Amino acid sequence: MKRIACGFALAALSVIAPPLFADPVLGNVSPLSVDFGAVKMGATVTVPLTIQNLSGMSIGIASDGLNATGFALDGATCAQIGYLLPAGAACNFLVSFTPTDNTGASFPARLALLLSSAAGTQVAITSLSGSGSEHLVQVSPVGIDFGQSFIGQQVSVPVTITNTHSAPVSFNGGGVNSGPFGADSGDCPASLDAGHSCSFNYRFTASDSTPAQTSTLIGVVTGSPSPMQEYFGISLKGQGSATLPVPNVAVWPLTFDFGSVVVGQEASVLVNYKNNGTSSLTQSGGGFNDDQGGTFDGFSTDIGGCTTSTIPSGAQCAIDYRFLPHAAQPYAASTGIVFSDGIGDSLFTPIAVSGTGVGTLARVSPQTIDLGAIAFETSVSIPVTVTNTSTSALVNFAGGSVNSPFSASNGCGPSLAVGASCALTYSFYAPSAQSSIKARYVATTLLTFTNDTGIQPVVPITIAASVGDRVFGDGFDG
Repeated sequence: MKRIACGFALAALSVIAPPLFADPVLGNVSPLSVDFGAVKMGATVTVPLTIQNLSGMSIGIASDGLNATGFALDGATCAQIGYLLPAGAACNFLVSFTPTDNTGASFPARLALLLSSAAGTQVAITSLSGSGSEHLVQVSPVGIDFGQSFIGQQVSVPVTITNTHSAPVSFNGGGVNSGPFGADSGDCPASLDAGHSCSFNYRFTASDSTPAQTSTLIGVVTGSPSPMQEYFGISLKGQGSATLPVPNVAVWPLTFDFGSVVVGQEASVLVNYKNNGTSSLTQSGGGFNDDQGGTFDGFSTDIGGCTTSTIPSGAQCAIDYRFLPHAAQPYAASTGIVFSDGIGDSLFTPIAVSGTGVGTLARVSPQTIDLGAIAFETSVSIPVTVTNTSTSALVNFAGGSVNSPFSASNGCGPSLAVGASCALTYSFYAPSAQSSIKARYVATTLLTFTNDTGIQPVVPITIAASVGDRVFGDGFDG
């Protein structure tokens, strides 16, 4: 975004600011504090900063600019009028936030605006903050245990990368050249477009029965909206065997970590099994109980001549295990597959899975707002934008209402399509000097919605405002 040329410096504020109570309030500047909340790494959210001229003459507007990491300032409608605001009019700046990491660390910033006229000057400082969450892309799985396999038999597992960023990404690293392990770039192109997926293939070919393990890093790079890079660690282990238990079947991977997956979205990993014996086997089990609300699930995949439960000699089959996080938290579960040869021999093979939910069904920003000091009998408004980041339409919007002197206008209809945005506009009307009973007001509300997964997040929104003509308050919020 275009940055605004500064008309003064923060260091000079103590010099140019008038003595306390010396000059009149020229206008409402709102909001004076915004927490954008947790925003996906590389995503951009924007809020308007409104200047309303309450004086009887034109006022000039100057800014010290906004050069903090992750933030940008656009002059918007204030620039269109040459930063000279007529009496009674209003204009907007646009403040945007694009986190460049996903560590959850706070990005702080301050923006100072100077309003000036023949009647005096007014300085308004807006405090900004936000944090990064999620990843540029989704990588799954990030931990693979190939289990036991015949010495000399090659087994492989694809690591799938889905570009959840808004711009193309490229890759570096990810290779393995360590003993029995190998890797190739699979079908991943030099540049992976937004919304597309590709896979790196990791292999294990044991030459002896010694347990082996290694790790590698897949680097993901993008140049938009600014240069960003992150690395994903991939851990691998496995063991060879000259003989396998009766019945003779190899299963891989036995333990795997789905990695970080956005709430309400799905990742999958194929667990393969190969009948190395001379007679057919039957397979059973492999499912999960429902104590985690269906977070993990498995589905038989009939390939290589297999049926749902019968594995001919020499055939290779698979179960498609899936992870659908319901909340931003770590998950873990275990199951097992039973193989039988029909003559009394059976083998129970344990499977352990894990994964971490991140994010939510939608990005709601900002969630914490201080509209600042508002002059008696005037009003200001701020939009809270909801963007559907899930894989199906959002429905059943509820809540979000507030009490007077705040009001809310809900621009979210019965359904919000994938990738679309809507807004709830919150307003504050500063009561008159006669009817105002306190200097500061705070409203807290809860917004909820759902999609076809049945996941229903509850998002808190807090909005504060002060009556600007009050010099002293009563010390109580409400």
